[in-house]
Amino acid sequence: MQKKITLILGLFFFATGFSNAQRDLSSNHQRVRKLVVSSNDSETANRGGCVTSPYDVSDPAYVQTIEYDSYCCTDEWDALCETQYQYFLNGCTAESPYESTDVNYITVVLNDDYCCSTEWDAQCELHYAHALYGCNASSPYGPTDPNWVLVINEDDYCCSSTWDETCQALYDAYLSGVGIIDFTTDNIAVYPNPAQSTVNIRLNNSTEIIQQVQLFDNSGVLVMNVEVGQSELNINTEQLSSGTYQIVVITNNFTLNQKLVLMK
Repeated sequence: MQKKITLILGLFFFATGFSNAQRDLSSNHQRVRKLVVSSNDSETANRGGCVTSPYDVSDPAYVQTIEYDSYCCTDEWDALCETQYQYFLNGCTAESPYESTDVNYITVVLNDDYCCSTEWDAQCELHYAHALYGCNASSPYGPTDPNWVLVINEDDYCCSSTWDETCQALYDAYLSGVGIIDFTTDNIAVYPNPAQSTVNIRLNNSTEIIQQVQLFDNSGVLVMNVEVGQSELNINTEQLSSGTYQIVVITNNFTLNQKLVLMK
């Protein structure tokens, strides 16, 4: 999900002092974990092939935890594993529109206890949208915001790790229109939609070139990524199942994010 920064944006961030080179990635790209259980007791050092934990292999919540997070089996049982275990053991008291087994829902409640213990509110729903899109980093925005989509396509860190000052500065630049052209559906044609085996994409603005086309399934998983370099193309979707997809068309100056329905 990378896209080249336009010259105007590059000058903007040089002038404002926000640069990806200034970001300290050493402490953010790796999962920070704190060990809470340590033992050399040979009777507890192996839990069905897993590292030491306070729980038995016959405990359903323990089994769910190690299935959800293999780290808790292969590396160590830490504070995050314990939090996950408590969720699988007790569930949530706050009602939500999602099943307790929904992986994206679990991601949200593990990161924001308010959504589990108190209330599923608009902020929780925004967290869920991030998780559904495939982003671990929460932000004040979401997939329905085209400027947010531009940012995470520009800088994957803002999706995979943390929404920080650099991400916000990039968002503000897109919001203010620095180096970005106004975009409407008149700029592009995606047809047919619904589609069966092929989808056509054509830019109506001859000065623009499609750099990349991405296709995400309904769970936010990237199922197709095509490097283009021209103003129109035809995508073969025969290998994809029927359903609703999110198609992202990236040019040098804008990103289109819209639904695509496949009917086989």
